[in-house]
Amino acid sequence: MEKPSLRKILVPFLALIIFVSILKYLGTGVTTDRIENLIKPFGIYAPIVFVIFMMTTNILPPIPVVPFWIVAIVSFPKPIACAAIIIANILGNTMNFLIARYLGEPAVKRLAGKDSLTKIQKFVGISDFKTFALIRFFGTALTDYISYAAGFSRLSLGKYVLATVLALTPLTLLAFVIISNGLTGNFAETATAFGTVYAINYGVTLLLPYIYIKNKHKFKNS
Repeated sequence: MEKPSLRKILVPFLALIIFVSILKYLGTGVTTDRIENLIKPFGIYAPIVFVIFMMTTNILPPIPVVPFWIVAIVSFPKPIACAAIIIANILGNTMNFLIARYLGEPAVKRLAGKDSLTKIQKFVGISDFKTFALIRFFGTALTDYISYAAGFSRLSLGKYVLATVLALTPLTLLAFVIISNGLTGNFAETATAFGTVYAINYGVTLLLPYIYIKNKHKFKNS
């Protein structure tokens, strides 16, 4: 097996340090007001800064994602808000892939917890593009575990990114429409919008065992 280059090891490692620093800066008070105050000074570059901050919700579980959705929808024009959320999700998941591939189990244990390896191991060995795309689409509630598992497998980065874009974009667009229409200022309507999105995500994931069993013979040991 070809030994990873120093650059390939350092890039995700340095990125991880940056994200941990962001987590410490945000602390436990991740609110919409605080996020807005962080991105406003950057003016036209605010969407880019927003993407960087939102990526951390995929990589560092203690950071809640809901405030980021709200800030994007109320702060940016809808097309920019939607694009920023989609890009942040794809980049955040890709970072999890790179962390697993180049930093290995020690880093994954620290970020996702020791117990997470049991769930991750179920998907390790996915190297078939179609199979991974299906699992990615139907595994929305397990997206972090699937990203780590793909990093441990033989799936190439290019195929991983393409499958992630194809699988996550439709559901993210649907979620964006539901949440943006539900943000009327009424707490009950906002809560209902987010509840609907979570119900869809977990509802889709209920089909994952069927997809997994049907395609298990295509899995290859990494």
